[in-house]
Amino acid sequence: MRKLYLFLLTFLLIFYLAKSETFKYQNGIEKEPRVIRNSENPILGKLKLELKEDLTIKELETDEKYMFYRVSDIGVDSRRNIYIVDRGNYRVQVFNKNGKYLKTIGRKGQGPGEFEFPVSIFIDTENNIYVKDGREIEKFDKNGDFVERIPCDYSTFDFSIPPYLGLRFVITSEQRIFIPVLQFEESGAYNCLVMLDFKGKLLKEIDKLIERNIKIKGKGGGRVFGGVLSPYAPRLVLSSLKNKIIYAKSDEYRLFVLNKEGNLIFEIQKDKKPIPVPKKAKKLKRMYIPEYCPFFTDILTDEKGRIWVIKFKSPFDKREEWDIDIFSSKGEYLYYTKLPCYPHVIKQGCIYSLLRSKETGNIMIKRLKIKNWDEIKY
Repeated sequence: MRKLYLFLLTFLLIFYLAKSETFKYQNGIEKEPRVIRNSENPILGKLKLELKEDLTIKELETDEKYMFYRVSDIGVDSRRNIYIVDRGNYRVQVFNKNGKYLKTIGRKGQGPGEFEFPVSIFIDTENNIYVKDGREIEKFDKNGDFVERIPCDYSTFDFSIPPYLGLRFVITSEQRIFIPVLQFEESGAYNCLVMLDFKGKLLKEIDKLIERNIKIKGKGGGRVFGGVLSPYAPRLVLSSLKNKIIYAKSDEYRLFVLNKEGNLIFEIQKDKKPIPVPKKAKKLKRMYIPEYCPFFTDILTDEKGRIWVIKFKSPFDKREEWDIDIFSSKGEYLYYTKLPCYPHVIKQGCIYSLLRSKETGNIMIKRLKIKNWDEIKY
């Protein structure tokens, strides 16, 4: 009996080790069904990007077309046209790849193609333009002509903290809208990632994160909410990934890749210990300060399917550089790199950044060409 027991125990141990070994890669990645676990070190090491500034769109006080007031988002289409969401002027300014003004989309108002509170932009693969405007999304064709107004009858947290821009949303070719919305419960406010149709109907609630920036007072219909934006509060971030969706909650280093129906395809994880919040940050008044910093600020993707994770930087960190983790479309941690400025769009081998001049305080958009773009693995 004892020999049989030892035999069974040995067999189970060998089976377990053999099964576990099938999930391991030689490059330090472990793969399980629908979970890709990465070590803290990138497979291909540190990447030095060769950057060349090849375009600057400057704000000009002498030309109304180049005057911006509270820019809240920027977008780039396949023709390399640049779209600037000029929230304070209730419009979207369009410039060509050489920085020449092309047209203005929208104006202040409540009619078709007019804006009350434009905050963010999404451009699909056919160059249709979608602008989030309050509780609506306005669609324009590739020429900037108004097409339709899509209701979004959910509260959204449309304010942000520099250098972050407006609330990102994603629209698929099946006319599905993926967008974070606010939900209020007795326990507090939640930032929820949902899927809507083009009539604004809720199709699926995918995930939610407690919104630490918001405090609620009162009960029932008499509730009011407000708060002070905290850069240390975790965020729910979202981006498109070719024909997929990718989102994450920044208090964990876990990225979730979804199909167009909002179902999980696989999850990306990276071994990384959380960094404590600086002691001086804990002295900040009236804002939520957690024990640890978020792992990242945002997620961007490029047309090769690579995932660029913009790592969190404390407001007390005065470096201009930003640390970036780059993953393949399969979830493999490929590179660690640095960028000289915060990236808002990465497209066609270029990085687009929204900056403010230290001398004048004026807004400018810079485009940096990545000279070694074709050498980056994916």
